[in-house]
Amino acid sequence: MSYFEDLKVWQKARDLAVRIHRITKTKGFDTDPELRSCLRRVSVDVACQIADGSVRGSEKASLVAYFNAKGLLAQLDTLAELSHMLGQMDESPRDVLRQESETVAKMLSGLIKAQSDPERKGRRAAAAAQGAASY
Repeated sequence: MSYFEDLKVWQKARDLAVRIHRITKTKGFDTDPELRSCLRRVSVDVACQIADGSVRGSEKASLVAYFNAKGLLAQLDTLAELSHMLGQMDESPRDVLRQESETVAKMLSGLIKAQSDPERKGRRAAAAAQGAASY
């Protein structure tokens, strides 16, 4: 299993993408395949950005990917709202998607905060210095 697959936030984002694919299989989305495609693409991109961020070589690159995932979640909420307003998505699935999207966003905020914690950086630098001293 890859590192990102162990991340709960990635698992939640993956589950959100699966849910969106199932919701957009309904008849209402047959009339606007482009909107269906956007919802699916953006939902998959959220999980992909989290995976990408988890394997980046630098903290800054990881944070950029995590922030991109948060931006994609805002896009997803917007697309869900538009789908509802256009009559392609009922209120109940829209509300579920919003709730799940908010959960992923909160988890990402926690990951971003943990990744940019100065105390964590100090521990990592000390461990690296100690490892270099043992050579």
